Amino acid sequence: MYCMNCGRQIPENADFCPYCGIARRGGYAYNEEKPPRKSPFRSKSFWVIFFLGVVLSAAGGAGFWIMQHWL
Repeated sequence: MYCMNCGRQIPENADFCPYCGIARRGGYAYNEEKPPRKSPFRSKSFWVIFFLGVVLSAAGGAGFWIMQHWL
């Protein structure tokens, strides 16, 4: 059985998820099948790191170009 909140496998007789603590009320908090994994592209931290990498790469490339052509 899997917790629908955090997606981890839990014991069949659990009243609470031992990982996230959500209560099992009438069985709706748990799923018999493993829930689908969340896409990493939906998380805010992925996009922050991605755009930070783009900005730093552009700044580094511009700095390299300036050093090569102006000095």
